[in-house]
Amino acid sequence: MLRCVYQQDDQIIYKVVLPPVGVNTYLLYIQDHLFVIDPGIGSVELPKKVGRPYRDLAIVITHSHFDHIAGIDEFDHAEILITQSALPGLYNPTINLSGDLGGGMMIIKNKNTRILSLGQNTIHNCSFQVMNFPGHTQGDSVFDFGSFLFTGDFVFCASIGRTDFKFSNHDTMKQSLAKFKKYLSKKQPSDLILPGHMNVCTVEELLDMNPFLTLY
Repeated sequence: MLRCVYQQDDQIIYKVVLPPVGVNTYLLYIQDHLFVIDPGIGSVELPKKVGRPYRDLAIVITHSHFDHIAGIDEFDHAEILITQSALPGLYNPTINLSGDLGGGMMIIKNKNTRILSLGQNTIHNCSFQVMNFPGHTQGDSVFDFGSFLFTGDFVFCASIGRTDFKFSNHDTMKQSLAKFKKYLSKKQPSDLILPGHMNVCTVEELLDMNPFLTLY
């Protein structure tokens, strides 16, 4: 079910759970710009359901596991915003795990990528921070728009991304979690955490509920 999870001034976020593996796909509207975060299968229909006008559309990828990129090619060569470390998974089924877990070999046809730098980025006059927190994958990225953060499968509200996959690393994940916890100390308790699976929560709830942020 498509539902609004955030609305403040000219910013609004919709969330829906999509195939192939129950991925949280988000629509982020900022003024008349639309960002589609981690598009699952069927994402192209979502803006029509919302019915909110927009001038341009970009796709944001938190990491390149197959479930988070499965809907990219539905958008007819829309610009893909991605970090350099996550990029190889778009075109390599071994890295995106589609050959092992997805029941087929996924290679994205769209080559219209914009490589984001770590730190401050501005796209369509919209500014946000990009950070790399490897562990679940080598290219796990967190996108901080100020009052809300898209964390992909790096951190969930009460858990973290698996580290037993190919190209995952448990020790690297521990280091990333320690860095992320330090970063969260600068955020407001009410800032929103928008993960790649399961529920949305606040920074305060994340720090209370997630035992891995206490361990590391």
